[in-house]
Amino acid sequence: SVKPTEIGVGIDRLRAELSEAKLSASKLKKGYIDLLARSKEQTEGNILIFDELLDMPSACELASLLAKKCRIAAVVSGRTYAVASEKEDMRAFSKQLNAELEGRGGGRAELASGSLNATKEKIEKFFEK
Repeated sequence: SVKPTEIGVGIDRLRAELSEAKLSASKLKKGYIDLLARSKEQTEGNILIFDELLDMPSACELASLLAKKCRIAAVVSGRTYAVASEKEDMRAFSKQLNAELEGRGGGRAELASGSLNATKEKIEKFFEK
């Protein structure tokens, strides 16, 4: 609530507050991703995480961090997925994943992403292989 003659000042204040909120949210998201990555133990198998809070860039970042700890790391958030590996080619893997789980997407050798139309149970069964 500002006087009509001070609308410009009010808008500047709101922009500054929005900028601060975005920076704070970004720091919290980064901390959350790091915490999730640290919570998983090293394994010779795969790591699969379901997390509805992550957007696609965050899912990709988490999958990349987890790839250092396993054969294939997968993060599923809603209908989107990110898979990463330092040992397997994710281009070929994502083609297989898309075919078996009604997905779409692709990527690079170390990271692929896209969307799936499969149940949680079906996704879990796929990653148990």
